[in-house]
Amino acid sequence: MKFQKLFEPIHIGKVLIKNRVAMAPVNLFPPSSICNAEGEITQRTIDFYAERAKGGAGMIITSVFKVEKEIEKCSKNEVMSWPLFTSKNWSQWAELVDILHTFESKLFIQLSAGPGRTVGGDVLASGVKPVSASENIAYFDPKVITRPLTKDEIKKISFRARQIL
Repeated sequence: MKFQKLFEPIHIGKVLIKNRVAMAPVNLFPPSSICNAEGEITQRTIDFYAERAKGGAGMIITSVFKVEKEIEKCSKNEVMSWPLFTSKNWSQWAELVDILHTFESKLFIQLSAGPGRTVGGDVLASGVKPVSASENIAYFDPKVITRPLTKDEIKKISFRARQIL
């Protein structure tokens, strides 16, 4: 078989993945029927990922979720452009994980401080001032320069991420 290794198990850290077939993340940003700005997922979300697990993906990687929403307000017309991952949604995610595990698939959720220099042009146009580890040119509008995070902001983001984990 030409791609035999593709169907062999692999460890990522302590997690055993049944094969090397991974579903890359797709953009599920709100507003969408997949999740809302607060990161709440719908039955459609669960069905979407369950179908990928049924199809044989050993690892499913979600879209990216922010860990906090105060430092970099990524919204357009008061709608968050990046969904938020909070502990209030754990029961929904736990239900999804249980379903994926019936197909021996593992779920990996991307957590982020925010888009930083890659914030979308439409959000930039609405006046959002992006932040980053240091001053950088915004990817979608080189006239916009990101604001460096303060040490206190970095601590706040780290604290929120640890609360989630």
